[in-house]
Amino acid sequence: MIPKKQNKQLVLFFTYGVSLAIWEKAGTLGRDARLYQELQKHNIDVLFVTYGKSRREKELADRLGISIFYNKWHLPTFLYYVFLPVLLLFQSYKNIGWIKSHQYIGVFPAYVYARLKKVSYVAR
Repeated sequence: MIPKKQNKQLVLFFTYGVSLAIWEKAGTLGRDARLYQELQKHNIDVLFVTYGKSRREKELADRLGISIFYNKWHLPTFLYYVFLPVLLLFQSYKNIGWIKSHQYIGVFPAYVYARLKKVSYVAR
C-alpha cells in the first residue's frame, strides 16, 4: 500500500496584536482570507497564527475552513509574542513548507519558529 502524500503547510503569522476578530470588525475578513482559501484548493494547508484570545477565533477560522493557533491561554500580548515560537513547538504541526509573516511588526516569532523548524521564511 502506498502511503498518502501529505500536503505542505503554510504558517501565516499575523501582525502583532491582530486577530481574525479584528479582521472581521474591519470588514476585511473575507477578502484577506480569500488568497489562503485558494491555496488550500491547490493542496497547500494553511495555519493562521493570531493574537486573538477568545473562542471566536476558532469559530471564525472554522467558518473560513482554515486551521488556527491563537492565544487560548489569555497571556498578555507581549508574553504571547515572545513565547509564541516555543508554544508552537509543543504542537504537532508537520509538513510545514513555508512560514510567512503578515507585516514587519510580528517577524520575531515567525523568524525564530522558521529557524527552529528549519523551513523557508517569507517576510512581507
